[in-house]
This record gives sequence, structure tokens and C-alpha cells, in this order.
Amino acid sequence: MPYFSPTDVAILVLGGAGLIALYGGFTARKSSRMTPEKKARVFKYGLLAGLVMIVLGISIYAWEIMSPITPEKIARAEHRRVTLPMDIDAITRWDSVEAGAQSVSYAYTVRRIPRDRDGLANALRQQITQSVCADKLYRDAVKQHISFEFVYKFTDETYPAITLSPGECVG
Repeated sequence: MPYFSPTDVAILVLGGAGLIALYGGFTARKSSRMTPEKKARVFKYGLLAGLVMIVLGISIYAWEIMSPITPEKIARAEHRRVTLPMDIDAITRWDSVEAGAQSVSYAYTVRRIPRDRDGLANALRQQITQSVCADKLYRDAVKQHISFEFVYKFTDETYPAITLSPGECVG
């Protein structure tokens, strides 16, 4: 099920209410049960209310888009995009994504114990650095000193967290 933030709900409600008000105003013009003065008044106020609500919804949307990137926004975006836990491949499961003060933490479980954990950790660090640094959203977040922590838990014990610090993405 997709996750809707309160801001998303407010935008949808304002847009919907605005459209309903516009529709009510326009249909009042064709009503045979209203006096001409009432038709004009309902049309005018329906049009005004509808436009105000739609403009307010668009303003909230623009404010949300233009506001700075935060760890909470990144975590919300991930929750909207995927349903967790989720299998990444045959041996890896993505368990969670959580926002901290200036960080975003991703937790994974590796179901098979590799022979060379250090080799796996180095390969994961390189892959994570390349994918995070290649994504514009993450590069912008790193420029705002938001760090990303990728924690890979093994079935028998937890390997130390693999952390991407802001300095690792250059440019």
C-alpha cells in the first residue's frame, strides 16, 4: 500500500474540493430551480472557491518540492517506492530504511554466510558508493551533509556497518 504523507493528503483534498467547487459553480448556471441572481452568486463563489483551493494545493505542492532535502523526506520517498521487507536477490533482503538527525540508515539481511566477508564488504562499499554518488537526489543530500549508513546483518552475527560519508561523493 502506498504511503501518503499529510502534505500529500492536503494537496489531494484541496485539489479535489477545488474541482468540486468549480463543477458546482458551472452546473448552477444551467439550473432551472434557481433564480438568476442566485445562479450568478453560486457561479461566482463556486468559481472563486474552486480556484482558491486549487491554487492553494499547487502552492503547497511547490513548497514541498522546493523545501530542502531531509533524511525524513528520503525515508518517506523510499517507503512510497517499495514495500519492506523486500528480497533484493537470492541471498539479500532489504529490511528497513530509517531517518536519523542527519543520516539515513538502510538495513539488509544476508541469508548466506560468505566465505570472505571482508571481500564482500569491500565490493558492497564500492557498489554502494557508485550507486549513491551517481544518483542526483543522493548527491544533493550528501552536499547537505546527510550521510547514508548501510547495515548488512548476517544470519550468524552482525558485520560492522558499511557507511558512506558525505566526503566520498565528489562533484
